[in-house]
Amino acid sequence: MNIEKLMQSLAAKHPGEQEYLQATIEEEYNTHPEFEQAKIAERLVEPDRIFTFKVPWVDDRGDVQVNIGYRVQFNNAIG
Repeated sequence: MNIEKLMQSLAAKHPGEQEYLQATIEEEYNTHPEFEQAKIAERLVEPDRIFTFKVPWVDDRGDVQVNIGYRVQFNNAIG
């Protein structure tokens, strides 16, 4: 697995996201050559879909707060 090429690509897409970029599965990945052929790492590092939505709520003082919610989907398979 060319981990350097993959990490450079991810760093370009996600600058400043050190926590995201620090994880690696290289050792385990290299024990399964079929993973590279199927591009498993490339498929796992970014989700298929990300939905964002607003979540309005009222705090204890009666003030309306608005937060952002996320629904992240990593697999489109039905089952």
